[in-house]
Amino acid sequence: STQSTWGPKSNKNSGQVKEDQDDDHEESRRIDALRVCKVDAASEEIRSPRIVRIGAIQNRIVLPTTAPVLEQRQALWDRITKIIDTAACMGVNVLCLQECWTMPFFMCTREKKKWNEFAESAETGATTKMLQTIAKKYNMVIISPILERDEVHGEVLWNTAVVIGNNGNVIGKSRKNHIPRVNDFNESTYYLESTMGHPVFETAFGRIGINICYGRHHPLNWMAYGLNGAEMVFNPSATVGALSEPLWFIEARRNLMCLWMSVSMRHSCE
Repeated sequence: STQSTWGPKSNKNSGQVKEDQDDDHEESRRIDALRVCKVDAASEEIRSPRIVRIGAIQNRIVLPTTAPVLEQRQALWDRITKIIDTAACMGVNVLCLQECWTMPFFMCTREKKKWNEFAESAETGATTKMLQTIAKKYNMVIISPILERDEVHGEVLWNTAVVIGNNGNVIGKSRKNHIPRVNDFNESTYYLESTMGHPVFETAFGRIGINICYGRHHPLNWMAYGLNGAEMVFNPSATVGALSEPLWFIEARRNLMCLWMSVSMRHSCE
């Protein structure tokens, strides 16, 4: 498989991709680096290899957090759309965005006013509809982590990843299984742990699971996705490098060796 990731600048196998220099927000909207990694598997004598190109996007907010909610979201939509266009040019089959990508990551503030306005329906929300069009256009599976407002069950909020199929259909959704409760960083102010278990989704490019953010610290969480048949497990996250970066590669390698599945970890570090 080939993995394409957008993130911090790297001197190893990376190239700069910049947007229009005339853009008012050129500095904040720049695609910092494009990194491509190829992971080979042992060949077989009879079956041909099944090549899956995986993309993972790390983004930053575009407008100040004091800007109107709809303007903040639209600015992120515009930025991410351009990055997805680049991923499509590279032939990406399955693309994962970072945790709660449509908003600033405010969960450590314990404030609800204004921030909860970013929540939307997983099935019929504006972000899902926008990405459905793109997924169909590029024959791409897109994993879109959002703050979900469950309109069917009392508008309860959830930390959710929506799985959009390459035909533009909503295949399903997965919710965050483990949430941090560390000092003031207590996400239970906004949502609680998922009650959906460890769903695995059959897509045109393989069976995928989504282990959102804090769940990466729990080995049995990964194992459950493996037992349910996942071939690829994504870990969309929003965290800080000094806190989490030392563990990322340890946790990823551990799960690769123990479970024989592909692991893609995508973090925001700003």
